[in-house]
Amino acid sequence: MKQTKLFTMLAALSKPEFSRLGKFLHSPYYNDSHCNISLFEFLKPYYPLFRDAQFTKEAIFQSIYPDEPYNDAKLRDRCTHLLKLVKTFLAVEKYNASSFDINKNKISALLEKGFGNMLENEFNDAFKYLQDQQVQDETYYLNKYQLLNLRRQSEDLIISKRNEVYNDIQEEIDAMIHFFLIALLKEYSYITDTMRHVNIDHEYKFIESIIDHVSGRGERYKDNAFINVYGSFFHIYKSKPDPTLILKIRDLLFCYKDRLQKDIFNNLFIELYNQTKRWQSQGVKEMGSVSFKLTEDMLQFGVLLKEDGKMTAHTYTNIVATAVRDNYIDWAEQFIRDYIYQVKPREQKNAYFYNMAVLWYMKGYGKDYFTRQDAYDKSIECLQKVKSEDFYYMTRIKNHELKVFYETGKYDKVLSLIDSYHHFLKRNTIMTKHLKERYHNFIIYLQQLVKLMFKPDQFLLEKLNKDIQNNSHTEYKGWLLEQIRIQS
Repeated sequence: MKQTKLFTMLAALSKPEFSRLGKFLHSPYYNDSHCNISLFEFLKPYYPLFRDAQFTKEAIFQSIYPDEPYNDAKLRDRCTHLLKLVKTFLAVEKYNASSFDINKNKISALLEKGFGNMLENEFNDAFKYLQDQQVQDETYYLNKYQLLNLRRQSEDLIISKRNEVYNDIQEEIDAMIHFFLIALLKEYSYITDTMRHVNIDHEYKFIESIIDHVSGRGERYKDNAFINVYGSFFHIYKSKPDPTLILKIRDLLFCYKDRLQKDIFNNLFIELYNQTKRWQSQGVKEMGSVSFKLTEDMLQFGVLLKEDGKMTAHTYTNIVATAVRDNYIDWAEQFIRDYIYQVKPREQKNAYFYNMAVLWYMKGYGKDYFTRQDAYDKSIECLQKVKSEDFYYMTRIKNHELKVFYETGKYDKVLSLIDSYHHFLKRNTIMTKHLKERYHNFIIYLQQLVKLMFKPDQFLLEKLNKDIQNNSHTEYKGWLLEQIRIQS
């Protein structure tokens, strides 16, 4: 039988959830139709795949309506009813998972019935829950604001307590301000990151005024981890490249580590690293040692590992690239061998041999002819063992081969590879425009450099040098400039 939205949603439930759904459907408070129970009972043995020779539309219909002829519209209608109940079940599950939300809604409901003088235990439990929260994010402050607001409503009903509650109203206002600032800073951080990948524009004047507000009231927000951390990131987005600022924010992240959710700490640390790499790609050499330091930090604290304890091949490769770019060759070799088993098994072979190719290239770079030739041969051998249709590997392999062929004087191979590379970039629809531009500029400049090898022209060589220096969207910019220097 064809998969439906109902079967897809049921398959997504864990075994305990599927079991609780059965109890939920037997509750007349939520479900007033025995037909929904009959449908669920028929589906139970087929969970989670919902595939079998006996699993047919006719059999399902017969289990619900045993005395009626098959009616497709009626079956679809019943499945729609059950689907709605499954959605309601998920909402109830979400609600029941939070004792605070239950308490808060209980308080609100009793207040509406005029029982504000009977809520002392509920308020005590709710405030104790908040006090025990180590992570004080926007949800924490929204809950705090709502709870303080409910307490004010309850004490408004008791004349003797009105002065007491209005003396505390500033705490309620502060909670709302903290909620607003954290939520706003997080959203703008998301927008800033999105703008690097999607062609959108956004006005920053409002958020800049918010940052000015926070900066001018440091004492007021000094204990708020989220406001301080997210606010500091806007300074690096707007400032000139500054290694000191990067390290200052790194220290700030460590300071607030236990007060941030693990995924947020990890994502912010990765964003700090990415900002360092962006500045490094603009030619700020001091960022190399900083990015390597951040890499060591991320490995130490498991920032780069997924929930299953594995790292992606992309992450593994980026770590090696960071190390070799700043000549930490021995460290990179040790990392390649020690961490390969933390890459997912199906990705290990490609990741290992590609990065060994990079390592052998770096071992030969700048060395005498025989040492270089031996290392480069081993590099190419490793590349030939990388088998992947993924453009992530294909582009890196092509880039790597171009550098090796050029440095070993195999200019015909360089030109041939550039031609096929050009067509590959043109056909590829997955790669981002930004990445295509970087790779395209690299092969165009390299092609010009090869032509100048066959027909030297100092004026054109100097012009090429200037063009590359002025173009920030070029892959291997430093390598190209170094080859021009050698050729000069």
